[in-house]
Amino acid sequence: MTPFLGSGIFFGHHHSRLLEFADSLPEVDGSPAFIFSTSGTGIRAARWFGRHYHRRLAELLEAKGFKVAGEFDCKGFDTYGPWGKLGGVAKGHPNKRDLQMAEQFATSVLDPLSPRDIETSNRNRHTAG
Repeated sequence: MTPFLGSGIFFGHHHSRLLEFADSLPEVDGSPAFIFSTSGTGIRAARWFGRHYHRRLAELLEAKGFKVAGEFDCKGFDTYGPWGKLGGVAKGHPNKRDLQMAEQFATSVLDPLSPRDIETSNRNRHTAG
């Protein structure tokens, strides 16, 4: 089992249903897992403020025995809270470039996907824009 799990970011983490799903997965012994997300500000900006949007999902997966072998994130149109009053942030995202980067990420981790490649990878991280 190699899960690719992701959602938009809500209140600083993945959607609660996704977190519940991850928590319900069976225990494994080092199988690779991949995480993706979209957010209005993007992960880079969040990290400037000490936030790591993927942390909660990664911790759930690692507690089940998965090795988080790659992560992808890009901006996504966000109208939550103050952003809505301003007309939203990251309008037009994910855009064509974001989707191309997502495709490149998926291709890079699936071709070839072997346990040895996962062991030697440096947590394959891709960020679009």
